[in-house]
Amino acid sequence: MEELSCWGIIPTLSTQTRLSDISFLISTIVNLDVYAMNGRHIATLVHEVQNSGLKNVTWSGINNQGISVSGGVYFYRLWVDDFTRTGKMLFLK
Repeated sequence: MEELSCWGIIPTLSTQTRLSDISFLISTIVNLDVYAMNGRHIATLVHEVQNSGLKNVTWSGINNQGISVSGGVYFYRLWVDDFTRTGKMLFLK
């Protein structure tokens, strides 16, 4: 997808994981979700139209019910139009 640049995960020394440097050349609908190792949906971080430019998203380990999750490996999935990227991240407590 030409409108989306590469991005990555930046670990922090706090109880947060930062999904960093998501860059869009055009305004588009973006969905960014977190999943447990067993595939269970944990949290929706972004579900809206994003304007063009560089974005950073921080996840503090809170699920959609407002409960803190345990430390461990989680998956993130980014959907932008017809593009999907999935990756692993480590959440430390």
